[in-house]
Parts: sequence; structure tokens; C-alpha cells
Amino acid sequence: YKGSAKATFSITLAKARLATVGNTAKSGFSASWAKVAGAKSYELQWRRAGGKWKTVSAKGTSKLVAGLKPGGLYQFRVCAVAGETKGAWSKVSRRYLRSVKGVNATVRKAGTVTASWAADPEADLGYVVKVRYEKGGAVVATASVAAGKTKATVKVPKSGRRLWVEVRPVRASGGKAYSGILHGSWAK
Repeated sequence: YKGSAKATFSITLAKARLATVGNTAKSGFSASWAKVAGAKSYELQWRRAGGKWKTVSAKGTSKLVAGLKPGGLYQFRVCAVAGETKGAWSKVSRRYLRSVKGVNATVRKAGTVTASWAADPEADLGYVVKVRYEKGGAVVATASVAAGKTKATVKVPKSGRRLWVEVRPVRASGGKAYSGILHGSWAK
């Protein structure tokens, strides 16, 4: 006895997870996400908070979004795609597109670094200062600075290594705090 059977099945992709959204320059962001099993590509969406979503496709797990208008809160999300099948959208990530200018950092004595920057009038919650041994490296020291202040002295581990100092403005919107894009400088 011989026969045949037909079966219908559907492919379900896991929900994507947006890993990072970081600044690229004054007017852009770089987004990255975790790889989803079975995905052939991804769709990244962004919008100015409350606006219409804009969509770009990506073959890999990161994408650069440029040409955005500074001074606003942006939202980002991503989903996995395999042919006609799309996975669920990731949780929305929010970033405030505003940067401080003129970050200057000086090592005052072993164990401290002093940073100063131009004020951002929209940083109503102040600033976050982070110190790293290299751009994109692990944070070795951090400090919160009150709104209206444009200088901070941060204690750092004594290492004799060069220090990268970055400053990020923080703004309130809808009862939540959002970080702006950072600006950094090598300590002198």
C-alpha cells in the first residue's frame, strides 16, 4: 500500500531584542540587536516620539540611521523577517537626540579626572559623566551631575592609562528620564 499526505505548517520567528541604540554623530543613531534563529533579514523602525514609523531593512544585526533632527525624543524597534514571515516587534527603545558640546577633560592628579562642557538648556535632569580606558570599553567610573552644572571631578582607579571621558545630557519626558547622545574627549 502506498499513499501521500499533505501538511501545512507555519514558521514562527522569535521576538527580536534590541540590544543597543547609540549615537553616531550629532544627527544619527546606530542600532544593534541579537540574532534571531531562522531570520533572513530584519526591519528596523524609528520615529520621533508620537510620529509615523519609518522602516529600513537590514541583512545583518545592526543598522545606522542618519539625518535625524536634533532636540527630540526618538523611538526604535526591530523585528526578524524570513520571506513573508515577520516576528514580533521588539520592545521600544527611546533615545533623546541632543548632545553636549565642547567636552574637555583633564587628569588633575592620580585618581581624579575633571571634565567640563557647554550647557544643554534641555538637560533638565542634568548629566551623566562616564570614564573609560578606551572608547566603547567598560566604564571604570561614573558621576551624576545636577542640571545647570557643567563641570565634574570624578574619582577613577589609579592605572596610569589614558582615559576617555564622555558626557550625556538627561532629559525628562512623559515622567521618564531619557539620555541624549554622548560627546567625549580623551583626558589630557
